Amino acid sequence: MSFSQRDFLLSSRRVRLLDAGSKRVIIDTDFSSQFVIARPSDEYQAILAEIPPVFVGTKDELHKFLHLISLAMKRSLKASHAPSLAETRLPHREVVLAIPENNQSNRQCSVRHAA
Repeated sequence: MSFSQRDFLLSSRRVRLLDAGSKRVIIDTDFSSQFVIARPSDEYQAILAEIPPVFVGTKDELHKFLHLISLAMKRSLKASHAPSLAETRLPHREVVLAIPENNQSNRQCSVRHAA
């Protein structure tokens, strides 16, 4: 059986792809560190402890794992009661700075409140 091998740089880390006939295997030697989040829930920490540091598997296995870990990560982030980035707007009104476009020596900013 012959193998062809390709290396990929994925977010500044090396991932290896092996082709063995009709079967393609992904090898990621820094796998578990990619799922560390700030202030994880106890449930997520338990799941994270079970993730192997090295992943060796097929594309389908990787997709299944990523689906499961993303659900666990989402539950952990919701449990932390931190607002999502989309919810961080000012609650009552937004402050908008209107800066003149021309290069006048008298640069003034007017502040208006959006409704």
